Amino acid sequence: MRLPYAELILAGAAAGLSVATLLMFSDIGFNAHYLQHVVITRWKFFALFAMLFAIGGWWTVRTWRQLWRSGRSDWERLVFDRGVRGFGLQTGISLIAIIAWAGWREDSDGMFGPMMIGGALAGLFFGVPVALHMGYFWGMNVAKIIGVSRDPRVETGEPPHLS
Repeated sequence: MRLPYAELILAGAAAGLSVATLLMFSDIGFNAHYLQHVVITRWKFFALFAMLFAIGGWWTVRTWRQLWRSGRSDWERLVFDRGVRGFGLQTGISLIAIIAWAGWREDSDGMFGPMMIGGALAGLFFGVPVALHMGYFWGMNVAKIIGVSRDPRVETGEPPHLS
């Protein structure tokens, strides 16, 4: 997530995975003529899902870079360590599992059907950023309730990244 072009790399990977999943479960087999027909007739469908998942991949990396921090002060440790890395990450993992399970329940093909894989990808590229933001929100509210305030003497700019 710390690579210089990680946003573009994950956006491309997400777009590729979404198109590959759609193609894999369209029953084209090894027939090149049928593959060409499917791509030509459904290119808008593939482009839409590729674009949506590319945005989700970009958003995941951007959210990770903004919120995956290590705290130095009490407020930062509560918000970033316990909120984002504790509550947010656990919520993100739960969202991936729940959405993949819901997709698995809808698949008639059994395990690792298109809905299950699509649900896991959607949970990864859309659920994780939402969950990390929820963890940040949770940490900020707990800090307000407990009465822990920011310390400008310790907090100089952004908290340090985890290495």
